[in-house]
Amino acid sequence: MRTLPAHLLDGLQAGDNVLLLCPRFEPAETAACTDLLTVEGTSDEQILYVSFTRSPDDYREAWHRHAEAAPERVTIIDARGDTRSVRGSTDSVADPATDGGFVSALLRVDSPGDLTTIGVRATACLNAWEAADEDARPLVCFDSISTLLQYADTDRALEFLDTLAGRFADEDAIAHYHADPVAHGENTIETMANIFDTVCEYENGEWTYRG
Repeated sequence: MRTLPAHLLDGLQAGDNVLLLCPRFEPAETAACTDLLTVEGTSDEQILYVSFTRSPDDYREAWHRHAEAAPERVTIIDARGDTRSVRGSTDSVADPATDGGFVSALLRVDSPGDLTTIGVRATACLNAWEAADEDARPLVCFDSISTLLQYADTDRALEFLDTLAGRFADEDAIAHYHADPVAHGENTIETMANIFDTVCEYENGEWTYRG
């Protein structure tokens, strides 16, 4: 069962960037995330997670909780900078997670503030998918802007997001970006919103959206 309004999902097009405003740890957040990663309801999605917050296991569990079939390919850029995990240099690819095959590739970034490496890896991933299959349907989850803002000042972070959103649009990806509205002032949220094509907000138990 879909969490987001059907007419919103039906109206999304290749190249769209969506801001997902929802308080952290709301069950509706992970359900809406899966909705945006299964826009056409099939299992041949090629999915990129850019994670500042969650582990590969978190994404696998959320996917199996809310989706009917596993995606074709999942790449995770792990920007948590978690020293408890096996870490690679900014130029290396870590071994894929041993999680039953959910993750196809796991790319580690040593510092959540290394926006250059995050951007380069995200772009390279989508370029590689397009080179392998011109009909590839890339879908992107950026998780999350709120955590990113703990490691980069607002102006730098928003400039990075604006550039990244443009790159995803050029690659015909449908990308969504998590943010916790409780963590930000109204001015910051409105500045964020100007970057994206659509803003979805969860409030009082319901989703609203504006484009």
